[in-house]
Amino acid sequence: MQPNEEKLSFGRLLRYFREKSVDRHSRTHLSQDYFASKLTQKLGFIVTRNRVGNWETNKTRIPIEDREILMVVLEVLSDYGGITIREQADQMLEAGGYRTLNDEEALKINPKWESNRFAESVIEVFNSP
Repeated sequence: MQPNEEKLSFGRLLRYFREKSVDRHSRTHLSQDYFASKLTQKLGFIVTRNRVGNWETNKTRIPIEDREILMVVLEVLSDYGGITIREQADQMLEAGGYRTLNDEEALKINPKWESNRFAESVIEVFNSP
């Protein structure tokens, strides 16, 4: 089920990508509790299920200055297969009014996400006469 294109929001996309994420050991989709515990482990401070739920329902938002939290959210979603390409991460960020990933951030989240600029330059080289 794809989220409704007309009503995309950061929270709706967060929930969609979290529910697509799968724990390889239990083979279950990530619950809000499990997702919150993974964020807590990576961030070093407590993130609760309620906080995740509030983000998903757009009751609260991650402040723009808390870029580290956004990056860890994307990293966990990538680690568990909810987000598989950089464009999905950028879509979620844009829906929340956040700036998209720069190349350094993208590679830190997932080393397989090559630089868009690099990919474009390679295409240009192959297409030039």
